[in-house]
Amino acid sequence: MGRAESTMKYILCFFNLFIMFLGLVMVVIGVIFQMDWKVVKDVLKAYLTVEPWSFIIIGTLMFVIGIFGFCGPLFNNKITVFTYVIFLLVIIVLEAVIAILLITSQDTKRSIMKFGSDIFEAAPNSYVLRSITNSVQEQFECCGWSGVEDYGLLASFPSLPDSCCRENEPYGYLFQPKCTIWLASPGCKRIIEDTYETKFAHVVAIAVSVACLQIICIVAALFFINFGRERKRSCMPFFF
Repeated sequence: MGRAESTMKYILCFFNLFIMFLGLVMVVIGVIFQMDWKVVKDVLKAYLTVEPWSFIIIGTLMFVIGIFGFCGPLFNNKITVFTYVIFLLVIIVLEAVIAILLITSQDTKRSIMKFGSDIFEAAPNSYVLRSITNSVQEQFECCGWSGVEDYGLLASFPSLPDSCCRENEPYGYLFQPKCTIWLASPGCKRIIEDTYETKFAHVVAIAVSVACLQIICIVAALFFINFGRERKRSCMPFFF
């Protein structure tokens, strides 16, 4: 095995071993939140800004891709390496399509806001939608779509959903045992609009960085496959 070939092999192995570990950690975090392990959950809650099930799905996908990217070069298996490349190509294509739609569509923000408005409007009649709105209110620290008035003018009687109030509110629940209009967060519409504007550039930058990293992995994998073909032409065993 040549030096360049060996370098490509170990770069792919170590990188994808890290991806496997990171994916496994994400799955564990998602499971912890789904099972509601309070001790660990309280520590991680400040750092988890998305739904736990998305951690499980993304972590599982990363772990599976990492297995192909790790085992293929390690065992010099042509099919596994090709599968790894195909996985990455599919993900890059999906990322490119989503990025183009987000950048070129003038109605993206409007559609998001309308979708949010429809969910909040229909939430009182659906347990599933109420769960979604509660999650949104917890993550964005907001209450109602337009504000606390969405729950009625007498929003303090009965009390508001707990997700409408921040747990670290200066006065917390010291003087009032439940979340009321006086402790409620502002409306979700304005906060989501501001978040969309401020986070969009960050998301694009992260997506471009991830895509570049994926392209580097694809190039390294293709070089590794090419080394194997050269070996095969020289009648030296390479692939199982």
